[in-house]
Amino acid sequence: MCFIRPYEQSCIGQEDLVLEDISIKDFVLIDSLSLDFSKGLTVFSGETGAGKSILIGAISFLLGGKGGVELVRDGASEARVSGSLYISPEHIEARQWLSEHHIELDENRLLLRRVLRSNGKSASWIQEAQVTKAEVQEFTALLVDIHGQHEHQSLMRPSEHRKFLDAYAGIENKVRDFTQLYTDLITKRQKMQAVQTSDAERKRKIEMLAFACEEIEALHIRVNEETELEEELSRLSQFEKLYETIQDMNQTLSTGDSALVSHLKKLHVSASHIEDLDKVL
Repeated sequence: MCFIRPYEQSCIGQEDLVLEDISIKDFVLIDSLSLDFSKGLTVFSGETGAGKSILIGAISFLLGGKGGVELVRDGASEARVSGSLYISPEHIEARQWLSEHHIELDENRLLLRRVLRSNGKSASWIQEAQVTKAEVQEFTALLVDIHGQHEHQSLMRPSEHRKFLDAYAGIENKVRDFTQLYTDLITKRQKMQAVQTSDAERKRKIEMLAFACEEIEALHIRVNEETELEEELSRLSQFEKLYETIQDMNQTLSTGDSALVSHLKKLHVSASHIEDLDKVL
């Protein structure tokens, strides 16, 4: 499908018809327009200012092109462009893209819609699924090319060069098979690496636990040793109080006071206090 205008030529299409129809509403100067396309060459011709560039702009916008508020017709709240695309079984990459995004075809066809509002915001849909402008560009790039005086989209993308060479050499199926085999190889390598990593991690944990067991066995821990250690810690933490109490008892016994009963009572109280501080005593 080619669109021709003075001093410039723009073409859209592949071996199979992709864009079957387009509906345009409130786009630049277009109030409402619907066009159906058929297989073969389609030519738009006319004088400068007849609207050929606007039509090409609408198609470009539908396929994910940039759009500013200047594209919304004066007095309208939004511009709408939609089109029906035929996705033949030969468009394997496009069908794979749709499958990955959970979008189903309807008898090998889908509806692509884009809306541009007067506030500059836009929205896009493929069938009933809302998508981003980048996703529209990614998908339509698998189907359609627009070539103009200043734009050669696919030819300027290095990532597409190999595809052109593969298609020219007629080895697309072989490349596809090789790509699948290489993908399977990468997946298996990743699984093998995961197993090896898991085995190394398991050995590391075994060594760490074995070392911990050796350390514990070297301590010769006794039954109830934890309780004994807690009591020892408590006794040591009360050392100063224990020492002072024993000093008081010693001072009492060392005095020459004849009040023996009074001293014994005091010693009894001190002894009870010591017992509270140190259960061993």
